[in-house]
Amino acid sequence: MLRRLASPRLLWSGPAEQTVLGSGAAAVIHATGTDRFTAVQAHLDALWEALEFDGDPRARPRALGGFGFRAETTDAPEWQAFAPAQIVVPQLQVTWADGRAWVTRTHAGQQQAGNDLDAIAKAIETIDADGRSPHPVVGSQHRAPVRAEWEAAIEEVLRRLDGGELDKLVLAQRLRAELDIAPDGAGVLQRLTDRYPRCYRFLIEPVPGTAAGGLGASGRRPPRVVGASPERLLTHRAGTVETDALAGTTMRGETAALDEWLATELLADAKNSLEHDVVVETIAGRLEPYLETVAVDDRRIRRLDTVQHLWTPITGAAVTDTCVLEMVEALHPTPAVGGIPSDEARQMIRRIEPFDRGWYAGPVGWVDAAGDGSFAVAIRSAILEDTVAHCYAGVGLVATSEPSVEWEETQMKFRPMLDALDPSGVSRW
Repeated sequence: MLRRLASPRLLWSGPAEQTVLGSGAAAVIHATGTDRFTAVQAHLDALWEALEFDGDPRARPRALGGFGFRAETTDAPEWQAFAPAQIVVPQLQVTWADGRAWVTRTHAGQQQAGNDLDAIAKAIETIDADGRSPHPVVGSQHRAPVRAEWEAAIEEVLRRLDGGELDKLVLAQRLRAELDIAPDGAGVLQRLTDRYPRCYRFLIEPVPGTAAGGLGASGRRPPRVVGASPERLLTHRAGTVETDALAGTTMRGETAALDEWLATELLADAKNSLEHDVVVETIAGRLEPYLETVAVDDRRIRRLDTVQHLWTPITGAAVTDTCVLEMVEALHPTPAVGGIPSDEARQMIRRIEPFDRGWYAGPVGWVDAAGDGSFAVAIRSAILEDTVAHCYAGVGLVATSEPSVEWEETQMKFRPMLDALDPSGVSRW
């Protein structure tokens, strides 16, 4: 179905959440700079005030999109089509919930979308056909930085950690994969959904014909951001706020006994425990001004297909009239993707990483007129552009980190996207 709809196409799906598919743009909000969250919220407030909706609450119009890791516009060619903030209210929205589907058409002072509602309804019946197109084969892979440069960078970070300048820093790596054919975004997303149903899956296209959503420097079709993130940034439903601390990683075992042993070792590991504690304390502290109450659950293991993480759920009751994007701004970037202290970590990331993260590790998700919303951290993600996929992965560094171990962890985190691009290459990664 995704392939049949007009651009920009946007899709969001998460565990225990409605699946939302958007097509076309009834309204577009772009913003840049340190006030981008506030600017987006102000535009949304005016938009919601102007829209009339009296249907089923599950079909309420939503604004979908995301924010870059940095507030400034990037010079990286692969990210030229995406502004530091892009939020779209789709012309057509399909919402799946409770075994039913709703189609919502939003008309915001424009001509109505060209898609016929009857055609959309029929397409819904064939949604399972998506994801069956031929998949690409991953050819050459180019990492930035290469291993020697990566380990040298980690040594520099460790010196800063030992000197007390930082408590934690997340260092990322980019993998540029050459493909034999252009990947189909719907197919990649379907394979991610099949393997990671408990993650937050998303696909976001830029808006054609806007300053941020042109064809890019190459003149080719716009890229797409796609991913399956295990890390929820924040969910707000009817005054209840839920978030997660997800930091500390190990591999999956080939047997149930080995898998359990690895999980037990992860729970007891001093380095990973320190990294995780910093994330828990920081998230709870940043949310405190927006919550009447907050509860930090017990630490546990979150198992995914290729890795397992330390995980602590955090819940709270929001202060009345708190905006979702206020809390998203307060949390981004979490120590799980940035570092502590936050400002110093971001400055070092910008200086030491030989690429721009773009939307990698930024917030992606949705918000609606009722004040509800859900955002994930755009990790385990890639930007697809014709026959190239730019994949990203990062690791949290603390004083006891070992460069060789961190390299291996990064390679593990590339696997979900590489497997989704090229299922036949699983044995080669």
